[in-house]
Amino acid sequence: MLWIDYGKGNRGMKFNKIISIIAAAVFVPCSVFAYPASGNDVTFDAEGYVILNGVLEGASAGTKILVSVIPDGATMEDVLTDNTKLIYTDEIFTDESGQFTLKFKMNDNRVDTGRYNINLFGENIDTAITKSFLYTTAADLEEINGIFEKDFTKDDIIMLLNDYAENIKLTAFSVFNDVNGDNLANNVYESAKKQEIDNLNDFNVLVWKLAYVEAYNQGKTGLIADSEYNLKEYTEYGVPDAALEEQFEKNINSDGKKTVIESVIQKDYKKYEEWYAAFGESLFVQRIVNSSSTGYAHVKDIFDEENIYGLDLSEYKTLSDTNKRKAESKLVSENAKSIEDLQKNLDDIIDDIKNGKTQSGSSGSSGTSGGSSGISGFPYPGENTDNVTLHVVDKNENNENEEHDIEYSDIENYKWAEEAIIYLSQKGIVNGVGNGLFDPGREITREEFVKMIITAFSDMPDNNYEKSGFSDDPGDAWYSPYLSAAED
Repeated sequence: MLWIDYGKGNRGMKFNKIISIIAAAVFVPCSVFAYPASGNDVTFDAEGYVILNGVLEGASAGTKILVSVIPDGATMEDVLTDNTKLIYTDEIFTDESGQFTLKFKMNDNRVDTGRYNINLFGENIDTAITKSFLYTTAADLEEINGIFEKDFTKDDIIMLLNDYAENIKLTAFSVFNDVNGDNLANNVYESAKKQEIDNLNDFNVLVWKLAYVEAYNQGKTGLIADSEYNLKEYTEYGVPDAALEEQFEKNINSDGKKTVIESVIQKDYKKYEEWYAAFGESLFVQRIVNSSSTGYAHVKDIFDEENIYGLDLSEYKTLSDTNKRKAESKLVSENAKSIEDLQKNLDDIIDDIKNGKTQSGSSGSSGTSGGSSGISGFPYPGENTDNVTLHVVDKNENNENEEHDIEYSDIENYKWAEEAIIYLSQKGIVNGVGNGLFDPGREITREEFVKMIITAFSDMPDNNYEKSGFSDDPGDAWYSPYLSAAED
């Protein structure tokens, strides 16, 4: 290991020779270098050592690697004329598997806070490795940490966000770089004071979260989600919240995702908690009206959750189980963008039910071999199901919702299958045959089986389908969309 001495005399001449050897490696023809080389990111250990691990693929033990560390922006050609630009040099060797480790300390007496490049050359390296790292001197790091040991000011926060943003790794979060400004600085300062932030790690987490919120405030949807409104993941920086993201990705459809994002952009959230509550409330509503699953069985489960964002269910709880199912099936078909919308819709639906204004009675379904049932109702386990009345919202041939009740009067002797029949009917995967009959004993056709499989594992096909390649598919039969989907 050789530290560069900027003095004069014989020692300086010795280092000039070393400098020349390292710099000359830049000009060696690439054909001499046999092994592809790779290096990991530069890290620092607890004692302040700079560490770089890497590998020369196919290299044997003892392969020599020449190391040089120079300021960012400098070149090895510059080193030939100004040896002060060579901060550190060394020789390291690979082990039997071709791996190598570089470990050294920067000397604060010779360097300033800034970015530096590690260059690795060698006889068996086909392309030189260059790894960049940001180094903060102990004096500057002490100044940064000292900010949290006093009653810091807004100017201190602005200094951290601007002058030291890279040093304290704020710029590692790409969103921060796009939204940093006065509004972010104000929000960080206010939140840091209220939360009594007293260390750099907590400060970074706070900045990253508020930078994420600022992207919503500024309406920069490209930083938030892709063109399909799927949230971009910034897991390393703790945003968005993992539980929130999972519900967003799994429990609502594309319309719901768009609605949620549009409901919380171009606002003026001051705190992460404010944005979180607004996002969560909008997500709650869309999980009901724009669920990723068909049917309305999900509504009861959502209503049973601990946090229902102030939704008043007192009148809903007075309904009979059958009327609750009617209310749920109607609620999912009503548009709502807020808790207020959802509450009004629910109250109106309950009033209609109590006043006898909802559709009721028994009517035959379209049958499994007839149209494409979309959303159906079902009693929950434990209810009396000798004669099962299902409140159904079917999709007609124009893909529009049509409501009616059906009653299965012929499944009493099929108790072993009753729960499955109820559940699959609710999901729109199976239907009755009309006149209040399910006809559980008859055989199903190929077309009916295909429909069951398709609706069980994917969304219902729409009317924009291409005719399948099956010779016995006329292309305009009730089952044609399902055959097309199955072929895909």
